[in-house]
Amino acid sequence: MNNGYPSEIRPQYSTYIRSIEECLVSAGAQVELLVMPSTFRTRIGKLVHYLDYYFKILNFKRFNEFDLIFINHYPHFAFPFLFKLSGMKQIVFHWHGSDLLPKGKHKRNLFLFFVKLLLRKKKNTIHIAPSGYFAEEIAKEMT
Repeated sequence: MNNGYPSEIRPQYSTYIRSIEECLVSAGAQVELLVMPSTFRTRIGKLVHYLDYYFKILNFKRFNEFDLIFINHYPHFAFPFLFKLSGMKQIVFHWHGSDLLPKGKHKRNLFLFFVKLLLRKKKNTIHIAPSGYFAEEIAKEMT
C-alpha cells in the first residue's frame, strides 16, 4: 500500500514502490498493489485521488488473504486502514523520516495517536527504518 505510484504524468512519483514491486516479483513473490495513482494535475485532483484511495481501502475485502501487507507512508491513510485490521497476518511498515517526525507538534500528536491505536490492536508487525536514528525513534514511540 502506498499513496503513490509512477504514471505517465508523473514518471518519477514514488518510483521506489515500483522498484520494491519488481524486486519482490523477481524473488518469486506474488504481488498485488493497492496504490493511489499519480495521475492528478491539481491540488483538487490530488484530494479527489486521496478520497478515492480511502474508499478503495475501506472497500477492499481481501486483506486477510495476504501473508504480508507492506505499507509505505502510513500516516497518509491511517484512518481508513484502522478499520481493516482484523485477520491481517503480518504488517510491514516501511517508515520514512517525515512519517516519524512530521513538522508541527499537532501533526505529530495526531500521527502518534493513530500509530499507537493500530499497534495496540495488531501486535504482529515489522518496522523498517530509513536509518539507525529513525530506528531508535520508532523504538521509543512504539513502547
